[in-house]
Amino acid sequence: MQRHNQPFTLFGISLKGIITTLVFLVTLFVVFDQLDMKSMFSETISTIQKKQNDDTQPGQEDTIVATPKMVSKAISEIRASKKRDHEQTDTVSPTDRFFYIVELYNGGDIEASDVTIEPELVTIISKSGIETVIPRTTIKKIRRYKLPDPLQPQSTQ
Repeated sequence: MQRHNQPFTLFGISLKGIITTLVFLVTLFVVFDQLDMKSMFSETISTIQKKQNDDTQPGQEDTIVATPKMVSKAISEIRASKKRDHEQTDTVSPTDRFFYIVELYNGGDIEASDVTIEPELVTIISKSGIETVIPRTTIKKIRRYKLPDPLQPQSTQ
């Protein structure tokens, strides 16, 4: 004799169906990032708003309907703007280390590990800790180079 077991259920829904739905939803969340979901939701919202506006009388439209193409274009423009801003800003953290080369009008240059610029004078501190104070008018250019982080491994190519 064979016995047929009842399928496992949770609140009357088969456990196999619940697991299948969960796997589908997790896959959906992995495939689509947050921006894709926002554009899908905005498309749904704009469709609902459009239907509501169709029911109103002419001249009573006070909402803007954004198409998915408009939303994706705006998102790409924002990303490009943020990327340009990030590349243009000189982000300095307290842990950054720099090497300075101070070029003088007389043709010489001074290497420094720290530079302090004041209205009339520039204080240059060498790696060995020697401080040199020179008038600002004798300096042609100060170049700053960011040193690699000693904690990060260097890639050899």
